[in-house]
Amino acid sequence: FLPFVAAGVIGTTVAVMHCQPTPPVFEAASVKLSGHTVGPDYNNQVSWTPAGLTARNVTLRRLIADAWNLQLDQVIGPAWLDRNEYDIEARMAEGATAEQKALMLESLLADRFSLKQHSESRDRNILKLKKDRCAAQMMSATSILSFSLPGSGRSWRC
Repeated sequence: FLPFVAAGVIGTTVAVMHCQPTPPVFEAASVKLSGHTVGPDYNNQVSWTPAGLTARNVTLRRLIADAWNLQLDQVIGPAWLDRNEYDIEARMAEGATAEQKALMLESLLADRFSLKQHSESRDRNILKLKKDRCAAQMMSATSILSFSLPGSGRSWRC
């Protein structure tokens, strides 16, 4: 009797794994190398409309950050993530939620760039504020504050 129960549990687990819904995908998408490379300091354009996604001069690092809702410095990888820039046009059915849009972008990155997600926790430096012996003292909001710029002949009173 025991082997039958184990087989039933294994069969149920396999059936559940096969019933997982497929992630949402764009109806159609075009991914091309940008004809005009603007460099990493340029404000890459990524915009979502009810009809889809338009991205101009975006790096893979930027696309990954947008798909997984990360800051650019949280995307850690090889230098080639910033090397090429892409133009993307993707069409989707109207009414997609923000979560569905992110999943569609994740699916596009996996399909077109063969990217796989790997998450890990890392210790990061944080800033600690420390009072300097020469630092200005903060005053309460009820105090009157006045100051002047040396050599300007101007003074202000708040």
